[in-house]
Amino acid sequence: MKLIKQTVLAVFTLLSLSAFGQSPLKGKVYRDENRSLPVAGATVSCENKTVVTDSTGSFYFPAVQLPASVTVTHLSLATNSVRIKKGEDLSNIAIIMNDDYQSLNQVVVTAGRFNQRLRDVPQKIEVLSAKDINSTPSLDMTDVLKKNTTVNVIQYPGLLAGIGIRGFRPQFSGLNQRTLLLVNGRPAGATNMSFLDLNNVDRIEVFKGPASALYGSQAMGGVVNIITPQSSGKIRGTVNASYGSFNTYVFNGKVGGDLGKKFDFDITGGYFKRADDFKIGNGNVFRKMLNADVAKQVYSVRRGSALVDSLGSTADVAGDGKTRPNTKYSYYTGFARVGYKISNNWRVDVSGSSFTAKHVESPGDIAKDGADAGLKNVYRYSGDVSLSGNVKNHELLFRSYLSFERSDALAIRTSTGVVIDTPYLSRRSDYKWNGFQARDAIRLGDQKIIVGYDYSYAFGKLTVYPAPKDRQQSEYTTAPNSSLVTHGFYTQGQLLFLNNALHVNPGIRIDNTTFNILETPGFTSGLKTGSQSNVFVSPSISAQYDLTKELSVHGSLGRAFVTPDASNVAGTTIQGKGTGKITLTQGNPDLKNENSWSQDIGARFAHNGWFADVTYFATQVKDRITSKAAPPADPTMTIDGDKVTSITTYYNSDNSYVKGLEVMVSYDFGVLAHYRYSLRPFINATYYFRYEDTKANDNGGIDKSLMTNIAKNNYLGGVEFGYKKLNLKLSTRYVGKRWDRNYNDGLRPLIEYPSFMTMDFFAAYKITAMHQLAFYLDNLTDENYYEKRGYNMPGRNFRIKYTLSF
Repeated sequence: MKLIKQTVLAVFTLLSLSAFGQSPLKGKVYRDENRSLPVAGATVSCENKTVVTDSTGSFYFPAVQLPASVTVTHLSLATNSVRIKKGEDLSNIAIIMNDDYQSLNQVVVTAGRFNQRLRDVPQKIEVLSAKDINSTPSLDMTDVLKKNTTVNVIQYPGLLAGIGIRGFRPQFSGLNQRTLLLVNGRPAGATNMSFLDLNNVDRIEVFKGPASALYGSQAMGGVVNIITPQSSGKIRGTVNASYGSFNTYVFNGKVGGDLGKKFDFDITGGYFKRADDFKIGNGNVFRKMLNADVAKQVYSVRRGSALVDSLGSTADVAGDGKTRPNTKYSYYTGFARVGYKISNNWRVDVSGSSFTAKHVESPGDIAKDGADAGLKNVYRYSGDVSLSGNVKNHELLFRSYLSFERSDALAIRTSTGVVIDTPYLSRRSDYKWNGFQARDAIRLGDQKIIVGYDYSYAFGKLTVYPAPKDRQQSEYTTAPNSSLVTHGFYTQGQLLFLNNALHVNPGIRIDNTTFNILETPGFTSGLKTGSQSNVFVSPSISAQYDLTKELSVHGSLGRAFVTPDASNVAGTTIQGKGTGKITLTQGNPDLKNENSWSQDIGARFAHNGWFADVTYFATQVKDRITSKAAPPADPTMTIDGDKVTSITTYYNSDNSYVKGLEVMVSYDFGVLAHYRYSLRPFINATYYFRYEDTKANDNGGIDKSLMTNIAKNNYLGGVEFGYKKLNLKLSTRYVGKRWDRNYNDGLRPLIEYPSFMTMDFFAAYKITAMHQLAFYLDNLTDENYYEKRGYNMPGRNFRIKYTLSF
């Protein structure tokens, strides 16, 4: 009787599943093509159901509606998704996972403006995956980059930041930067890293080294290319909400997939608000360990007719444990994309994004105790239209784009620090970009040749509005209106030799760039308008040889350049006007293009849980645009009754030299247990042997000076742990000593920042396939630290996030 009941139940179950078009699904997960190494502890998701593979790598779903997508994730392996169709054998599905090793098997585009496997790219590229981004305690794009790759950073509270790569100073304004920002391979249309939407990111590719041979001006130190989602298949999405320290709220959502057979789409939106002022750190465990509470200063003083150096020091403990006024802000982000499949070979995509931040507070320099606090409104809009397709052995792409960025600064205090009852617009910066790209990737057997053309127009305008008659404006800063027009033609080969073991990528680009100084009402009567055009040739070559499947050697050589900025050429800055003492900065109309030659060589190893990459790089920069500050030759010199204490001028240094070593090492102990769990310690480090400018002096000798805002040592390290539905990450960041100017001192001495170290913690638990809870702890030891002196960052803070997937 029992046997009869079981038989009837089984038949009823099969009939029920058949009636609803469902079938049982069974399979295994492996990490090798030979299917000899099963993956235990992998998370397998299908139709909002989740299971975890057992010790043999097996998984089982009793009922699945076909067709269906099965996604397998693991902390140490690259995520893999497979599509299961009707009619397939559902009793023995095999899913092969690749060792993550910075996702060496994934496709990247930055190094060649065309699809390549990361393991085949000779240049140094670090890829930040969605997993990396989601496990990083961060508020914006800058936080993600500085905590996952060894870049140099200048960051202010209140949405203002920039990064520098391989010895080039971080920048956060102007049209001419040394790190190129891209979105999907086209100019991002942003001067400030903080204006880029972190919610709308599939991955970030960080290219280290010169890239002018592909991208033209600005790509001297490297490229940051933000890849946005392009969803297809069944409509899926996520929404998340989080709450944290300083009364901080964050809401994000995204959805995407197919709309019928022809259309697909993506939509994202986000809201951020920090409702209370943040508190500066006071624990300072690492500061005490590093003896990092004093900063060294070097003054250039006049003794007779000569300039000599004088050493001093200053305490570096300002703000310990204090609440930092004027650090509240909020912003909205949005993005939409629609794709249309014209035919099997052609498609068109239209996208647009926005970033809006109103009443963003800026605390000013901590030494001024809020007297220079500010308020700003920011608006950024960007969009593009692209047509892509295949014609025989040609893969074609045509894209047009435009972007607009505006930042309005509001005066909220007088020059004496008194609060203004009715803030007024005091300064407005406007930037506009538009351009067109055409690219053809030609396949010739295993070889590829990429040829393309770029047109870009960039415009910058800075307007300073006078204060009302009953108020006094504390300072006057402006630069002339300017534009950059570029026509660039490039070609690169992706060539294979010696049974595909040798990868060679030669390339060259020719840029015709026109730099324009435009009419600027209200600037200075002596402004010289005009245009200057030049042609610059940027060759490059890179190569990689695979000694074995696991071990490769790689190297590259390339030339890069950047044109001067309008403020460098014709800007005038007066700080402290009306106070009796001012500092003056003046542009130099005779500045030349900055240009460089860079080379690197390294080796990469990836096998059985190990990943290591060691790269040595060296760059020589000619005519580097830098500045120097010195007291005037005549100490009684005055302008409008104000005494000039220091004059800063721009000049081209004779040569600059950057030499360093980049090291990445990780090992996953989970390989010893067939990945039933993951335990992966890692380190990512950059060490500079040399980073200095040289300039011939009047005595026939050579003056040397260290580059500013570059840390000699920059280390990231930590450990990741994953077991079934639990993921943990503990990470540290160490930034060594850096040089800068102390703008709070009338003589503008050089100042050596002390080193600092911070620690972060992340934990996430996947309750079901649809629900996840995550906990973020930023600055665990409550350090008082800064990326730019005087603009201290938040102390220890937390955030709890809930995510719903559908």
